Amino acid sequence: PAGPPPNVLLLMVDDLKPSLGAYGDETARTPNMDALAARGLRFDNMHSSKSECAPSRLSFLTGSRPDRLRVWGFEPNFRRKNRRAQTMGSAFRAAGYHTEVVGKVFDARSFPRGPWEIPGNGPDTCAPGSPRDTHECSWDSSLCPHAIKVNAEGVCGAGVTVEYFPGSGLDPLDRTSLLTWAFDDGLENKTFDACVATVAARRVRELAETGQPYFLAVGFALPHMPWRA
Repeated sequence: PAGPPPNVLLLMVDDLKPSLGAYGDETARTPNMDALAARGLRFDNMHSSKSECAPSRLSFLTGSRPDRLRVWGFEPNFRRKNRRAQTMGSAFRAAGYHTEVVGKVFDARSFPRGPWEIPGNGPDTCAPGSPRDTHECSWDSSLCPHAIKVNAEGVCGAGVTVEYFPGSGLDPLDRTSLLTWAFDDGLENKTFDACVATVAARRVRELAETGQPYFLAVGFALPHMPWRA
C-alpha cells in the first residue's frame, strides 16, 4: 500500500563471519542478532567478492565487482576511476532521503586522504549544495573513525577516553590498526563500537524528528583486530 517511504538502517560489521546463534553456532552468545535474523531474511549462501576490506566494501555498496570498478586493493582510486558510480548512499539520496554514515562503512583508504578528523568530512561525503541526483558522492553527513580518534569525548560524550598501544606512532590518524577506544563505565563499553552505537542511536532519534526519510549506515569495527581479552 502507498504510504510514506520507510527509513532504512544499514548495519555493517567488520570481519563478522556466521559465528552467530542464528546460524547454528552453539558457543556464540548473540541474542540481539538472533532476534533480528528471526524477524527478517537470513542469507545462507552469501559471499564476499574480494578478501580485502576496501574492495569488498566498494563492491557491496555499488553492486559491482572489483574488476568492473578497477579497485582490487587499498589504493585511493575509487572516485578517480569511477567518478559517477552509483552507490547505495547516492541512490537513496537521489530518491529524496537524507543519507548519513556513522563509523566505518567505506574503507577510507579507497579515497584520497582528507580532513576526516572533522565530523562531516568523511569519505564520499557530498559538498554543501551538491545536487540531490548526483552520483559523485554518497552522504549528506558523516562521522568516520578519524573523528572519533582525535576527539572521542567531544563526539561520543563526557568521560570517553582514547588509548593507544605503546609504540604505535605519534600521529593518531596513523594508528588505525593499533588503536583501542576506551570508556570509563564498564568493560563492555571499552570499545570503539560502543561509541558508534551511542552516536547511531542518538541520530536515529534525531532524524526521526525531521520528517525526512533517512538512510543511516552504521559500521562496527569488531571482531576486526586489534583483539582484546
